[in-house]
Amino acid sequence: MAQNLLHENVFSFYINRDKDDTNGGELVLGGWNDEMFDPVDIEYIPVNDKHFWQFSVDKITVDMGNVKHRQADVGLRKFNAIADTGTSLIVGPESYIKKLLNLLGINDDLGSVDCEKIDGYPKVTFHIMNKPYTLNPRDYISHYTIKNSTVCLAGFSGQNTDESSPWIFGDTFFGKFYSIFNVDKAAVAFAPLKKNRDQ
Repeated sequence: MAQNLLHENVFSFYINRDKDDTNGGELVLGGWNDEMFDPVDIEYIPVNDKHFWQFSVDKITVDMGNVKHRQADVGLRKFNAIADTGTSLIVGPESYIKKLLNLLGINDDLGSVDCEKIDGYPKVTFHIMNKPYTLNPRDYISHYTIKNSTVCLAGFSGQNTDESSPWIFGDTFFGKFYSIFNVDKAAVAFAPLKKNRDQ
């Protein structure tokens, strides 16, 4: 970018979390691939720390499927999150991650869930600039093979930090969206992938 070789100072990511697909994703320099998403869905989110691609999140809610339109609130308000494609999970302060897992009905500290009941877990929504960014259970729960056995884990990890520490949004989040990093605008955008558009 410093050499002015790009039409726009933008880079974008698509991360494919489908383990059965040989295409792991793509990186585009100078723009984006609008075959993956609808450009009308680009809504830029201002970055408040350019060094870390950090932005503000309004709140996190969990859909309570047994009551129509009811959402449980994790309890956070206006906290910071860092967009980091080098991180696999969604990472946050341990106390809030525990509360989130409890609301999801996951009582195992490692986030272990029953692989046969994945679709029964609630949706998680991150509200950013009053817009919902929702993860379905198959977005945030992954299958792992360990010693010929399949284990399913929720993609949330707690770290022993101050509750005001920024969260890290890793591949668990990016797998649902096409992610655009705009250097000139000092902003990021997360647009629903076409294959996930109606989910």
